[in-house]
Parts: sequence; structure tokens; C-alpha cells
Amino acid sequence: MQRPFYDSIPFPNTPPPPSIQPPQSNTPSKRRSWLTALVLLLLTILTIGLYYFLFHRSHYLYDRLPCRHDDEALVLFDLRTNFNNRGWGNAADKADFDGLGNYYDLVHQEQPHTRKIGTLDFCLQVGERVDNFVPYSSSGKTTLVLNEVDPSLYLGAVYLLVAANHGPLPSIQITAHYHDNDTPSGIDHTTDLSVPDWQARHLHQIRHMHMPCTANTGATAAMYAVPIYVDPSRSLRALSIPNNKRFHIFGATGITVPSSWSSQETGSSIRIIDAQATFDNLVKVRVHNVGTKPVGPFRVHIEQHGYKTVQVLAPGHWTHVVLACQPPGERHMTLRVHAGGQVATFPVEFPRTIDKHEAPQWLQDAKFGIFFHWGVYSVPAWAPVGREYSEWYWWQMNNPNDPTYTYHRDTFGEDFNYDDFVYAQGLANKLNTTAWLELVDDARARYFVFTTKHHDGFALWDTHTTDRSIMNFGPNRDIVNELITAARHGFPHLKTGLYFSLPEWYHPQFDGSDKGWSGGPPRNPYTGEEVPYTGYKPIHDFVNELQVPQALELIDNYQPDIFWCDQGGFNNSTIWQEHYFAKYPEVAVNDRCGNEFSDFSTVEYHRSTATANRFWEATRGVDPYSFGYNRATPYDKYASPSELLVELVDVVATGGNLLLNVGPDETGRVPEPMTSTLRDMGRWIAPRAEAIFNTTLYWLAPNGQDMDNSVRLRFTVGQQQSLYMFVIVDGDGNGELPTELVVDVPLPLPLARIVSLPHRFPVTWSINAEGRLVIYNIKDDDTGGDEHNIWLFQLITSNPPLPWS
Repeated sequence: MQRPFYDSIPFPNTPPPPSIQPPQSNTPSKRRSWLTALVLLLLTILTIGLYYFLFHRSHYLYDRLPCRHDDEALVLFDLRTNFNNRGWGNAADKADFDGLGNYYDLVHQEQPHTRKIGTLDFCLQVGERVDNFVPYSSSGKTTLVLNEVDPSLYLGAVYLLVAANHGPLPSIQITAHYHDNDTPSGIDHTTDLSVPDWQARHLHQIRHMHMPCTANTGATAAMYAVPIYVDPSRSLRALSIPNNKRFHIFGATGITVPSSWSSQETGSSIRIIDAQATFDNLVKVRVHNVGTKPVGPFRVHIEQHGYKTVQVLAPGHWTHVVLACQPPGERHMTLRVHAGGQVATFPVEFPRTIDKHEAPQWLQDAKFGIFFHWGVYSVPAWAPVGREYSEWYWWQMNNPNDPTYTYHRDTFGEDFNYDDFVYAQGLANKLNTTAWLELVDDARARYFVFTTKHHDGFALWDTHTTDRSIMNFGPNRDIVNELITAARHGFPHLKTGLYFSLPEWYHPQFDGSDKGWSGGPPRNPYTGEEVPYTGYKPIHDFVNELQVPQALELIDNYQPDIFWCDQGGFNNSTIWQEHYFAKYPEVAVNDRCGNEFSDFSTVEYHRSTATANRFWEATRGVDPYSFGYNRATPYDKYASPSELLVELVDVVATGGNLLLNVGPDETGRVPEPMTSTLRDMGRWIAPRAEAIFNTTLYWLAPNGQDMDNSVRLRFTVGQQQSLYMFVIVDGDGNGELPTELVVDVPLPLPLARIVSLPHRFPVTWSINAEGRLVIYNIKDDDTGGDEHNIWLFQLITSNPPLPWS
């Protein structure tokens, strides 16, 4: 008879069988003892296995990957069956990340390996035949199944490791699907992502966490860790991703809803994700609530430094907390960060080189500034309405095909040179810098920028580099000094900015070949004869003898908070930038200084349509298309306060600032239609300031929601995690506000209440069967709508007090 399989198992320390067999009658009892021991052993193994299945499943069930991690809160999903593109490689491989044969360089990379971004682990299939996923399906959307088999797995967050090729992707909408989608509560949630290009510049300024890499060309490249909203109270099954051959997914990591990994003392569901130091000695800490309930109030604290209190953080949501930090002499520090009972350690570097400079926090919080364009061009002050800039008058009068050429000849005559305008009797005779600053205040703007020198080369300060200034000709005034002095003494709450044109169109030593400009010396456009360049001092090197010294004069004499360059071109801007940043760390320069160093990008007379991946500024005039005053523009062509307020909301909601320009006339007086517009804007902004200033974009819907009936929703997040919703109705009369407004954007639930601003009246609302917010009777007077067709609501998350808070 064959022995049972369990009877042949060699247990440790079992003595050899005796040579004399025991009586046959004892054999059944002995076998029962062996069987009992075996059953107990199997039960022990089963219990241990069940424990690891329940509490350590991320190591055994989901991420059967070639790389491992030791964070039991994380789930590293295996995406290999979805991979269809190779992004990592070397010269001998057929890697092709972007369709042009470019790829992430394999040199010095482990294959495959775990990479950490903040406190998150991602598994990269470096060196494999395929290593990333490009969504493409005949249905138009690709379903990325993350968890098909385990409805007991609950995630509080999912982060994807992604990149884009051929420029950034401003909007990728990824929808979370759950195991209970066939139940009444089975609604989906969509996150609207902006994805940077894989070779994006200014990596340290990108809003997303990133992992630096190197491209095969030697250029700096990166991958980005982006959060996807999931409901922590429901079991995630899959993500739905729109087809886009420029979008690449390299990895996916989930954070489980707290159980064994959370603090037993606090019960906190706050996960510290990352901490980054800035040039102006701040630390930005990213925290994520991965639990099923709101958390708050709780402190975010850096040991031996400061703390801030977060009033409430909704389930599944994250936020940045900005803390001041005073580093010692060395740039490198190790910070211990506490948040909601959790502790994480981060090695950080406080940057000190200009390639790591970024816009200071005050500028990112300021949101609204006023631009003043005034100079010699304000005397002729003419351009075709809505087509050309009046401040380009001199350039345009030199083009026989331009209307300005004819206008100048007919109005002033062929012998009247542009420089003759500096002698105009009315130039600056009513210019009152205090009145300008009062207008900035009335508009409720937080900063201003003034044109110290435009492309015509006339300096509006007492420069020692040239005699071409209005200190030596015309009004004999240092307008820059007057304006900065008035601001520092009478308006210290306003930040100061100075505009500076790097090129001068017709300076005899200016080389405009890189811009396709003819350069100097100037000529009479009608006769072709050379004319004097008023105030010219002979030099040999335009950049190093005039451009750089003038920039340094402005920085050292006036200490502006913003140095606003224009036109770029040939430059040596690094010299004055290094001096500027070393002497005044909390300042900013824009992206028009001609080199690769800048703190923010700028767009001009262009409505924002999507979220930028770094801080930016939109600039435009009250005039339909001119910064300098244009006498040809009819008053009814100026932008209305409503139009400009809508643009302000659009810009702020997408993470930028609006720099709104006015052009004083030749006397220095700001024309009345412009002044009344700015004051009307200020009256609307003042009682709603909390929803505009010191806010950030809403990470789940940075592009808002555009509805079918010409109604748009835009969102901002205040300092205490209050969510503000602007309801904008199309101003051309075609928009119609529905009686019941349904919001499709995922919101920080549960909501305690909703109030209208500015009066804080309670609003009637509900959550419908699809889980969407519905606001009723929005047209009532109590909801705060006005002549600008903008309604504003504050959505307040419920935050019941917790015993550990």
C-alpha cells in the first residue's frame, strides 16, 4: 500500500526509525499525531499567507515586477501588458520615444529599477523592448485596467509617471472607474491634466514633481509624477485615457487607504509626498489626504523651522503648504517634515545659481498688475486701430507700405523726424506719478511695471551711458526716479517693476540681424538721407557698453522687484542677472531677456485657453491692440470692465497673473475711459479679493468646465483650502444661465455649505444621483451676480473636529 504523501515529509529533528517496529496496534495513533502536526503547520502557513495578502498585498498581488520597494502603503501596478512603445535606449537600440528617433539615454541607468520621486516609488522597465504606454484605441479612449480582481483594494491616490513629446499637452482628461460602477453611487471621476514636454526647459519651475533624465542628444529630459483623483471610499478598477500619440505613461503607483501603515496614535490619513526648497528660502511641502474622511485642522511642520495649519483637506485631495525656512550657510540640508502625525525626511538643496532662480512667492500670489507705456511715442500716438502698436510708430513710419508712413507725411511733413517729437511742448507737462499709483491702488492691483526705455532708445531716467534721455532733451525729468520714489514713500505695499528694451532700432552700433532688423543709423523714410540719432555717444560695443550698463544702472539705482525685458536679441544678460539675483533674491525677470534664464513666461494680447506648466503672465492693454496711447481708437473700442474681469478670472484660474496696460497721453495723463475702467474693476475685485489673490489653481480642473450654453466655470483655491467657483456667462448676449447649475468637476466632498460672494448668502444646493453638485436658483439677487455676468461661490468642505487635531 502506498504511504500518504504527508507521511513522507521529512520534518526537522525527527529521529531515524527504530530497527525494531513498534506493535502494529500503536501505528494508527501515531499516524494521527503526525496528521495533527501537519494540519497545524499548514494552518500556520495559510494564516501567514492570509496576513500578507491582506496587509502586504502590494508586494505580492499587484506588483509582480522585477523591482521591489519597502513601503507597505504603496501599490506599484504592473503595466507591462499595456506597453507599446520604447522610450529608453542607446545608439544600438531601436528606441524611439517621439517618432523622430529620440529617446531617454540608457547610460548609467539600472535595468530595470525603482526610482523614487519624493516618497513615491515607481518601477521603470528600463532596457526592455517596450517600456511605456501610448494610449491608442479604435474607440477613441483606452482603458488601463489596474485592478480587475480585488474589489477589497482601496486607494486614496494614484500617481502616474508620464511625459509628452512635441510640446506640452495642456489638457489630458483621465477618468477613474470603480468596481461599483453599476450601483447607484457608481459615478466616475475625471482629472484634467497638463503634461509637460519631456525636454521642457526650467524644470525646477514645473508645477509637477519630476525625475531628471538625459536625452540621447545630451539635452536634459524628465518624466513627471502627476496625481489622479480617486475616491478613497471606493475600489478603483481602471483608468480611461483619451487617445493621444504624444502622451506616454511609464508607471503607475497607488497609495492605499490607511490601515497598518497609518499612525496608530493619530489615525491620520495624511501622506507627505514631497518637499522642495526655493531660491527665496521657502519650502513647498506636498501633502495628500488618502483617507475616506476630511482631515483638519492639522499642522505641517519642519523641525527647527516654522509651521502652518491646514484647516481641512478633503478625501483624495492634495495641497502645497509653503513654509519659510532659514537655512544655514550651506545649501544642502536634511529636513524632517511633520504633517498630521506623519513624518518624512527629505534632503533638499536651497538653490543659489541663476539657473535655479524662480518667481518669488509674492509675485505668484499678486495676480494683478498695471503696465504703464509712456514715452516719446506718446506724442504722435497713432496706429491703425486694432492692428498695430502705437509705440512702434517710428518703426512703422519707415515702412512705405504701412499706414503710419502716409499718416506721418500728411500730418507732420516729410522733413519732420521722429526724434523731433521729444521737443513737443506738452510732453510730460501733466505727468503726476502719484496719480498713476493711486490708479493702481484703485484697480486693486498689487504691482506695476513702467517703460524705462522702449525700442526708440529714449531713456526716461538720468542715465550716464548716453545723452539720449529726456533728462537732456524735452521735459528734463527723471520719470523713473519720480515714480519709484513716490511708490516707496506713499505706496509701500505695491511691488515695483521696470520695463527695459534690450534693442534700440536705429542705434548706430545696434546689430539687429538676428531679428531681421536693419539697425542704425536712422534715415528719413521719404528722402533716404541719414538723420542724427539724438543724444548719441560714440561706442564700439552696443551690448557691453550700453545695454548691460543701463540694466545695471536701473537695478542699482532703483532696486525694482521685477525687471521686465523686451525683445531679447543680442545680449549679455547673464552679467546683470547674476548681480540682480545675488543682491535681491526675491525679485523676478521675465522670459524676454535674450538668454535661457527667466522666472516666468509671458503672452501678449492672447487669451489663455489652457493651463501652463510653469508660472506665467498675460499682458494686454485696455486698448483693443496697443500698449501706447492711440489717439485713433474710439472710446467704444476700449475693452469693458466686464471683458477684462473675465480675462483676469481666466488667467488666475489657470495659474497666471494679468498685467493690464494703460497708455498715458503725451502730457502724462491717463485718458478717462481707461481710468474709469480700472476703477470699475477695482470696485468689483475688492469684496472678492479672497478668491483672486493668494490663490492657486484647482488641481482637478485647472481648465475649468465649459458648458454647452455659453456658461463657463473657473476655480481657484484659497489659503485655507476653500474652493471658489466663478460662474461666467458669455458677455455677448448669447449665454443663458440655467436655473439649476450642474457641476461635473469632482469637488472636495463632503461639503458643509456653499455661500455666494461677496455677501456670503447661503445657497440652495444638493448632490444629485450621479454625485454631481447642483446649485439652484442661481439667478436670484442673493447669489451675487452683477452687471459683469460673473457669479462667485465659496464651497466649504466639512471638517468635523478630530481628537488628534
